[in-house]
Amino acid sequence: KKGCPLEYITHYTEFMGLPFYVDPSVLIPRQDTECLVEEALKLCGERKKDRNVQTDGVDVLDLCTGSGCIAVSLAILGACRSVTATDKSVEALAVARKNADLNQVGEGAPDGSPSVRFIHSDLWEKVDGTYDLITCNPPYIRRDVIPTLMPEVQAYEPMMALDGGEDGLDFYRRILEKIKPFLRKDGYLICEIGYDQGEAVASLMRKAGLTDVQVKQDLAGLDRIVMGRR
Repeated sequence: KKGCPLEYITHYTEFMGLPFYVDPSVLIPRQDTECLVEEALKLCGERKKDRNVQTDGVDVLDLCTGSGCIAVSLAILGACRSVTATDKSVEALAVARKNADLNQVGEGAPDGSPSVRFIHSDLWEKVDGTYDLITCNPPYIRRDVIPTLMPEVQAYEPMMALDGGEDGLDFYRRILEKIKPFLRKDGYLICEIGYDQGEAVASLMRKAGLTDVQVKQDLAGLDRIVMGRR
């Protein structure tokens, strides 16, 4: 009756067919974001059916992890050697860790799955190492659009995870300004975007020196993913 999303009442949702805990410190995972995971799986390869069989795999970094839905899904479904996830919000990281444990890819993960490593970091601030694949679903809503969002989003979902600055592109600029030391040669960056941001984010990727830049659509035919290779 108050407009609170059902997922925050039950603390449960599904993403990529997997169970996830959610509360108001994280965005509720959307089906649109599954498109990002599906593109990432094409690049890192799907995990062998026998999860006890180890694979060389790829090293994955998920920025702005929120609930951990991308990182956890890739750790379970992808042929990953390691998965690292970061977020600026301590509360969000607590939820992401809970979801890693819920899906048995937390510390001490069984069955040959890589455990997800979590870092409290404002984007690159405390990230170390280099990666074959970097994923990100950053805040990308234009500040002037936020008051027009559905009431249940405005009132209950975390503003930190929505506000992308005056033009919605702040986080893409910050990511691309400093990505090179962290993305290996021939590695890919995959970002979720707003439906009207495809060309703008693609242009930022090209200016940062990424090649093979592609804009991908979601199931509704709207621009949803931009990816580029170093």
